[in-house]
Amino acid sequence: MPTHPLPPAPSGVDASRWAQTVASVREYCGWHIAPEIDEEVTVDGSGCAVQMLPTLRLVDLVSITNDGAAVSNPEWSAAGFVRGSWTCRMRGVTATMRHGYEDWPADLLGVLVELATDDQKARVSQVTNRAYQVSFNIDAETEQRRTVLDRYRLSDLQ
Repeated sequence: MPTHPLPPAPSGVDASRWAQTVASVREYCGWHIAPEIDEEVTVDGSGCAVQMLPTLRLVDLVSITNDGAAVSNPEWSAAGFVRGSWTCRMRGVTATMRHGYEDWPADLLGVLVELATDDQKARVSQVTNRAYQVSFNIDAETEQRRTVLDRYRLSDLQ
């Protein structure tokens, strides 16, 4: 993932830990989230009537090509969907777009702060060596954080 600007570290949070936390959340979510930026992306063609771009907040679709041909006046949504007849070619769609939130959403920023300041590690409750399975005790607070993160996570289809 390209390097994108970080939100300022909150008072009392180590800058390197903050940067690591933001990077981890961005990686988990599959996109930079904030700030709002101009970016060119190349993605696999969907081969369908809808092409998904790697964003959940599309502000402007400046240009898009389908198998090398410019698409004029594409219909698109703020959720990052573009209608058309898309190639099925790998890396067949290139888009220049303005996307992301101007500022980190408050709920997500709260989770970032919690993650950056939480010294507890997930507690391993069971390890099965032969099957390579690890089980963790997930408490309600961890589940609540995951729920917030999942609101900003790209779907597996993208």
